[in-house]
Amino acid sequence: MKIEDNLKLLKITIPQLAKPVGTYVPAIRTGHLVFTSGQLPLTDGRLNFKGRVGKDVTVENGQRAAKIAVINALSAVQWVVGDLNKVKKVVKLTGYVCSAIGFNDQAKVMNAGSELLTQIFGEEEGAHARTTIGCIELPLGSCVEVDLIVEVK
Repeated sequence: MKIEDNLKLLKITIPQLAKPVGTYVPAIRTGHLVFTSGQLPLTDGRLNFKGRVGKDVTVENGQRAAKIAVINALSAVQWVVGDLNKVKKVVKLTGYVCSAIGFNDQAKVMNAGSELLTQIFGEEEGAHARTTIGCIELPLGSCVEVDLIVEVK
């Protein structure tokens, strides 16, 4: 099954690449690997779910934010390779969760992004290594930020 078919089934549209909010490129390819820059849960240039998970943002909304950020990371991958069908393997997802003091369910928040990647790319190609980090602040007040490493054909 093509990636576009999975995206349609999941009712996901890969957005146009968001303009970087700093001096960097959204993604870069070296050999067969594509590394994305950190991606926020932006929709149409607007930040979704601002604040700390466990205080200002619920776990469920943190999960929604993680999915949006992963979709934006896929937009950056598509920008580099032109077609998500060229993704051979999702290698690693790194997730940052802006956390309230005492909040320790960062993995639960980032599971939503991991699950989305396996739904899009399949159980084998979408399975990946992951690091999830709790932090006290993220750019623009975002509750999550993610970056991806993918192997391409």
